[in-house]
Amino acid sequence: MKNVKAIQKILEKNNVTCENLDQISSLSKGVIPTDSIEKIVAWAVSNHLMTLKPEEISIKNDKLDMNIKSLEYALNTWNDSEPDQKMKSLKNVECENEFEKRVLSEVIPPSELNLAFEDIGALDEVKQTLKELVMLPLQRPELFTKGSLTLQGNFVVWTTWNG
Repeated sequence: MKNVKAIQKILEKNNVTCENLDQISSLSKGVIPTDSIEKIVAWAVSNHLMTLKPEEISIKNDKLDMNIKSLEYALNTWNDSEPDQKMKSLKNVECENEFEKRVLSEVIPPSELNLAFEDIGALDEVKQTLKELVMLPLQRPELFTKGSLTLQGNFVVWTTWNG
């Protein structure tokens, strides 16, 4: 349902309508990222305009009335062009609230990032801090089972408990 609403929002933004979006079964599977939805809508509009004769193009209330087949074509094109797409990698993630759902739609799985710390020029101290505060606890959680992180001013302080 989130995908349908997101597509409707992009369609409205571009003065395009498309009825019966909820009939497209692939929209109910996983979460499609916002930037991909924009691509899908652009491909759908392009396909719609290229496959119809000028006299077949329908305008209702100053909006292009696009058929559902064009959107299905665009979704298939997107699925074919991105085999390891975010939708597949995040489809089994359950969200507890609306905030998590919104954040999840913008998450980029690590397998899709073609970036390493070595690719970032300069900022050596920042990279080292990130590695210590973020990467190390994820890679070696057993080292961080006792104690707590607290925020003091602009610093994160690790307190261990002896006893």
